[in-house]
Amino acid sequence: MLIKALRLAFDANPRQLAQFSPIAGHTIVGNSAIFSSTAGLVFFGTPFRGRAGHKLEEWIERLKLSPTTKYHEAGETRQSPKIWPETMSTSVPGNPYLRDMVLQFGETRRGDYPIPLWCFYEEEPSPVGKLVGDESWGNYYLVPEDTATLDVSKNTFSHGLPRHHYNLPKFPDANDEAWQTVRAKIEPLITGARQFLEERSTIKHKLNSSEDMKILDWLTLVDYGLQQSDYIRRREQGTGQWLLDSPEFKTWINTKNQTLFCPGIPGSGKTILTSIIVEELSLRFSTDTSIGIAYLYFNFRRHDEQKIDNLLASLLKQLAENQPSLPVAVKELYDQHKKKRTRPSFEDIFNCLKIVTKLYSRVFILVDALDESTVSDGCRQRFLSSLFNLQAEFGASFFATSRLILSIEKEFEGHSKLDIRASDEDVRRYLDGHMFRLPRFVTRSFELEEEIKIAIVKATEGM
Repeated sequence: MLIKALRLAFDANPRQLAQFSPIAGHTIVGNSAIFSSTAGLVFFGTPFRGRAGHKLEEWIERLKLSPTTKYHEAGETRQSPKIWPETMSTSVPGNPYLRDMVLQFGETRRGDYPIPLWCFYEEEPSPVGKLVGDESWGNYYLVPEDTATLDVSKNTFSHGLPRHHYNLPKFPDANDEAWQTVRAKIEPLITGARQFLEERSTIKHKLNSSEDMKILDWLTLVDYGLQQSDYIRRREQGTGQWLLDSPEFKTWINTKNQTLFCPGIPGSGKTILTSIIVEELSLRFSTDTSIGIAYLYFNFRRHDEQKIDNLLASLLKQLAENQPSLPVAVKELYDQHKKKRTRPSFEDIFNCLKIVTKLYSRVFILVDALDESTVSDGCRQRFLSSLFNLQAEFGASFFATSRLILSIEKEFEGHSKLDIRASDEDVRRYLDGHMFRLPRFVTRSFELEEEIKIAIVKATEGM
């Protein structure tokens, strides 16, 4: 079903579609119109990473050498020495067919009908020893991390379930813990489906015209969405939950006009935690177009593109592009400067930002690594003053991280504060997901793995 769904969007190259006909059963050359009546997609069995044991490539080679590969289908035991190795090889990073299908699928979803996508993957190795006819293979098989979520756009979300591939989508009853997790994650898709489709059907001026894109790119070419996608991919599933469950965060997300300042030592995970909060907001409000979300990731190596005008322009662009149609104020700002070939001033951009902010019932602004922002020409102070101004006038919610710097901490006096440290649980989760990179003599010894984990957790001290 996964391949069939992908293939409906992959109509650009029928030749490559034909490669998958043995898997899906028959060739369907569809088009993206199917997404016009879709309010969300939920996939089970999305490939994920291997945590221990053999690599996928090794398993494929073993399958090829096996005289007959047994597998179970519809209660019957069948044999196939060829199809399974060829099928599973599509999961190997760099496979051209999988890569092209994923790219085409992602572009379709980001096109005329951008919709939320949830991918649930297995966290436990699958029992493949019997499948390959060699019990020594045990329960090692999990596919590579590179194919984890199919798509990396901001409306894509993933979550692991404590199951292996073969029992991943099987829920015995409504009280099943895994089912409760799935239900909680996808409930916003279900409850907001009607509103989502009705709003999409009434939109007449979408942000897909060349003129609209030209105006948005004129504001700034900086795309923080690419950084968000990169950071969230680095997250080890389950890490950062302590922050989402904290009273400080719950108050911040549930109450307007709130500021949450999260300082931390270098290496404590501030950037990844920021990306986790961005993803949480994107998921929670994925079907609510009255909520605006904008974020920045400061980087001391990018001071040239992170001056005060560019920073506000980035926030303006993110809030403007998520409106059903390009705000009039943005078009007017562009028209004022187009003929003169001039750039808008700080005041021009900030006034336009205030107008667009007012279009939302609520706005979240997140800023990571304030300590890496430039202090020359008063950039940092002017930037913070602008954000606090938006908060005072429109009730915007402001989240920020920084190293422990006194001058920055003073700016947030009187606001909610939550210190960031790498929790022992997060460090252990990270190690669990990367132990497979160690030599095989380590991964074959549970006691040795535990000894290594305990030593590393003890040595991190919040980093």
